[in-house]
Amino acid sequence: MKCFRKVIVENEDEFCHLGIQDGDLGSHSACKGSCSYASSGSAVSPSIVSVCLRAMWSMGTVKERYLHSEKAGDQYLGHVVSGLNCNLYLFAVSPPYFDFTGVENKSNIEQNLDTLVKEYIPRGDCLKSRIFCIFRYCFASLCYNFNFLRQKLHKK
Repeated sequence: MKCFRKVIVENEDEFCHLGIQDGDLGSHSACKGSCSYASSGSAVSPSIVSVCLRAMWSMGTVKERYLHSEKAGDQYLGHVVSGLNCNLYLFAVSPPYFDFTGVENKSNIEQNLDTLVKEYIPRGDCLKSRIFCIFRYCFASLCYNFNFLRQKLHKK
């Protein structure tokens, strides 16, 4: 919280320009904001169970015993929170990924890719496989959006 507060104080002019005043933001603002957006942004909102589980909020013992969410609910929530319009066909688009179907030396290329990603992540060789999978998707997304990012991001 101290680090977050320091950023706000050091950039007070920029925040004021955006209409954000001291006390408007807290350490849980992103979580609360994304949950509010997901649960009220559309007539086809994700289930409240998916929202509560993703936010790691308690639903009470009875609800936690009987109400569960599967991967599909969490994936749907992820698409909503990422800003995809659930009323358009693009909502069903998969995230960028590396497809090595029909490529010679597939296992060799995958191994080189994994080594590259692990080298760029601090302690990348110690990551659990399911966490590493997230970084691999992030790297695929960076590669896919490279030209856009190159145009839009500051050169430094």
